[in-house]
Amino acid sequence: RSKIEWLFGPCSRMPPLYLALGTLLVLGARHVAGAASSVNTTGTVTLSVLQLEVGVPTTSLDGVTAAIRATKAGGAQLAVLPGGFFTLGPNDSPSVLAHVAEEESIAVVSTGATGEGGRQAVLLSSDGTVLLNRSSTGTGLWSTTDPVATASTNHPQDHQQKLGRRSSNAVEGANRSYRDPQGDLDCGKDFEVARLPVPGRPGQTVGVGLLLDREWECFHGPRALMLAGADVVIVVGSGPAPGEGAPQMALYTRAWENVLAIVLAQPAGAGGSQAYMGVKDTDSGEGVVVLPPTPQTVKSYAVPIDLDALWANRSTAIWGDSFRRPYNYRSLCGFAPVPSASRGDKLEAVASAATTVDRDHTKTTKTTGEASEAEAGNPSGRLAIMMLQLAPRDSEVHNMAAAVENIKVAAAQGADIVILPELYNVGYCHLAPSSITTPAFAGFYNWTARAQRCDGDGPQGCGPIGAETSPFVARMAALAAELKVAIQAPFLRVAPRGGPPENAVAVIDRFGATRLVYSKVHTAVWSQCEAMTAPGNRHATTVLDTRAGNITVGPMICADREYPESPRMLAEMGAELILVSNACTLTDWHLAMFRTRAYENAVAVAMANYGGVVPLDGRSPAYGAQGETLAVGVPGREEIVTALLNLTELRAYRVSAAAVSRRRSRPLPALCDPTKTPGFHHVNPLGRPAHGM
Repeated sequence: RSKIEWLFGPCSRMPPLYLALGTLLVLGARHVAGAASSVNTTGTVTLSVLQLEVGVPTTSLDGVTAAIRATKAGGAQLAVLPGGFFTLGPNDSPSVLAHVAEEESIAVVSTGATGEGGRQAVLLSSDGTVLLNRSSTGTGLWSTTDPVATASTNHPQDHQQKLGRRSSNAVEGANRSYRDPQGDLDCGKDFEVARLPVPGRPGQTVGVGLLLDREWECFHGPRALMLAGADVVIVVGSGPAPGEGAPQMALYTRAWENVLAIVLAQPAGAGGSQAYMGVKDTDSGEGVVVLPPTPQTVKSYAVPIDLDALWANRSTAIWGDSFRRPYNYRSLCGFAPVPSASRGDKLEAVASAATTVDRDHTKTTKTTGEASEAEAGNPSGRLAIMMLQLAPRDSEVHNMAAAVENIKVAAAQGADIVILPELYNVGYCHLAPSSITTPAFAGFYNWTARAQRCDGDGPQGCGPIGAETSPFVARMAALAAELKVAIQAPFLRVAPRGGPPENAVAVIDRFGATRLVYSKVHTAVWSQCEAMTAPGNRHATTVLDTRAGNITVGPMICADREYPESPRMLAEMGAELILVSNACTLTDWHLAMFRTRAYENAVAVAMANYGGVVPLDGRSPAYGAQGETLAVGVPGREEIVTALLNLTELRAYRVSAAAVSRRRSRPLPALCDPTKTPGFHHVNPLGRPAHGM
């Protein structure tokens, strides 16, 4: 006992669980003591998530001091407390631990909660300086507060004097932030990044950002932090852990889509602390799970972040760089406002009105009396979406025949909407050369000659079969009218503006009208045949009249779904359902990301992938607006994958507080700067632009 008291100081105010935790941590860490001072050959920064009980008075520091000291002895460079650790009075601040950070020479994320439900978190440098101070008001509105104004009266005077200055460990001018001028929405604002030194790497720093509670559910927070220079995003949680399924997959996706590490620190009793990195595991090809969800016990968890792997993925992997490209998404930035009638929070009123306005063609479709027709044609009241998981054939003629045959089968099974895989008229790259090094690219240019013309939207957009129109789209339109089924028909399109062809889809309604033609905005820069295509420059939605009633849909193609801004733009334009034509191997992380697109935008999503051919190997998925699984295709075979969507339940959820707040967008300058940030690649392997936004 005397040895424990010598290590930790008087124990009269130390909770027994913290005493036990501190003892175990120190005794277990002896063999790695001093590791932080050695040469860091792997570029690893180790965080320690202290999953402790919360609600501790700011006057009771012995237990947490012992835990921080023990985690420092174990080699950690940053200790992270769960959200709401301290109970904060009017004059209290989580920065009360600044002297502990300085004495132990370890950075600390300290947190607190007020009686009004507010939350606060501070990032303290290893000399006790407050680098970041993030707080919530308890009303769902988020703000960044002045660290000097919130200094605790329990804080030693010498540290109060240091609160307003930058740590000597930070690079001068390295803190970057993007201010939200509106400040009237939830899900966070004023995202700032501080820089901490990488141990054993003189001159190298790691960017760290803070989020509170469930701010990570809104994509713009981690996105803005990444663009401000964050390598690691720390989320201090104070409530229930993200449940298995959509919420947990959304947290995992934040690491992937921004190519960063994300760490969630939860209280004991709630559990569910977890951490992910946006790099691929070399064995599984999946994302790296650094810390799987934890049990509810009091414990400290080491979270090693391999910065070298993270930075290499950002700079050398084409997909790792392209995921982070900041686009000029004008409709999210206030430069090109979406018509009010098509905004997501007003969609339900539009859908229930006596008439529905087609936002693409200014055509009004009467809905009076449609309920009886819908009930007669679709007694279940559910929308039947069928994804044709087909293999590419050896010719365009055979692709056409396979599409016709399977659409007829789907219609006979009650399909309302049918989706085909990406570029199905040419079988994606199946009819292109297998290597981009083909001499003189002759084969690729022969492939681009297969492009078909489809110049406009509207009922006569692609016209009848003829020299100036797409025979594939025209055949799909005729089939849609014959079978009374809507079809998303992917094809290689002659660019209306001239130049290389475009990777496109035609959205055809059940009367054979081409409602919308969309060209892929985010071309896959890592694909040989797509290197020969030009990107599109807009997203759009349209209204489909189905047996289950009118529904607003938005098309995307393959890589579009990997950028959170694209589905958000469609949600802003009123999309209830996003239809995706796809051509790639769908790993677990692809499915997690796609599921997140549904969850974060409160929309349903459905995707048709190729099947029965390696590596484009099925798993065509569909998810509901809450991220619930509607269907997932079987890998390794051709099949028709059916998802049934209850429109009444979809629309009821979309007006809930959770759905409305989650899909709100914020016009952050980080996402809206019309100049591209240096350091990001914007061309494909042939030197052509890889996107059109």
